[in-house]
Amino acid sequence: VAAIFITEMVKIPIINLTDIVGNIKRHILGPRKPNQRTMNLCFTGKKYELSERYTELTKVMFMTFFYGTIFPAAYFFAFATLTVHYLTDKWCLLRMWRQQPALGYQISRFSRGYFFTAAIIAFAIAAAYFYSGFPFDNACKLDSYATEAYQGTHYASNLDNTTIPITISAGTPNYQFCRQDFFYLGVFPALPRFQGDLKWMSEGQEQICKFYGWTSIVIIITLVIIMILRGFKDSVMDIFFNVYKPEGGVEGTSFSNVKDINAYVPEITVKEIPFPLLAFDTSGIDTRFLGWEDLDRPYEYYSLFNDMEAFLKNNGINAKGKHNFSIVKYWPPSD
Repeated sequence: VAAIFITEMVKIPIINLTDIVGNIKRHILGPRKPNQRTMNLCFTGKKYELSERYTELTKVMFMTFFYGTIFPAAYFFAFATLTVHYLTDKWCLLRMWRQQPALGYQISRFSRGYFFTAAIIAFAIAAAYFYSGFPFDNACKLDSYATEAYQGTHYASNLDNTTIPITISAGTPNYQFCRQDFFYLGVFPALPRFQGDLKWMSEGQEQICKFYGWTSIVIIITLVIIMILRGFKDSVMDIFFNVYKPEGGVEGTSFSNVKDINAYVPEITVKEIPFPLLAFDTSGIDTRFLGWEDLDRPYEYYSLFNDMEAFLKNNGINAKGKHNFSIVKYWPPSD
């Protein structure tokens, strides 16, 4: 289990930090491009997916909850892993990865509501099964003792071929194979009463298994009800009831006076072009709200609206291209 956590701790950060493909583009392919535009494409940075980052986070959390019962150090490994991921992701986000469109809170809300809930359910179930399976040797002690035929010193070999002496005396109890894995047997919940005739649990172990077994049922029922109600609220109540609650407050600062703020405008990203194409007439907006600037070409160069107007004019078509694009207007505030 420790090897799995160590792998998660170093694998993804090393892959992100080395960025082999990005370094090849920047240091080998970029300087050999025939023009400035194609060279700029080699310096745009790697595209990242927020869903992929949440997948890595959820994987670490799930492993921690699943193995935490029999491997308490998993919580420390998880802390170290998430810390390393946070630091490397922050570095890559600010210095290596390309800028992505602004996203809402839906992914984080869905992850907290369902995936983290599933991890808690897995923790409750795994804890009950792990405690019930201790000592994990599939050997149940009998009331009888070893006969003379088995008494004496015997020798066994482990996996590295080391010889181990085993001494059996007259007071050595007999053991019989018994399956101690309730999960393998399909037993749920993992309660001591399902041991059968061959018992391996101590009195204290039976008490704690009862507690974990019944607690796992309560946790599962409670969280499943919460998930169903949350799904009902998200999919049904929004249709019939006004559930929107505004966040934040009016601070007395207008949109136009906020420094470095960007407007939401229709853009089309093409990987062969270093800047997005603008699917609207740029004459109706202050270009400082676009969030990017090409030092070599004006914004009209990337306007599909201007391309459509030029196409219609050059082909003698009497039509207006503006009807095919979104209308974007900006009215500056009056003094």
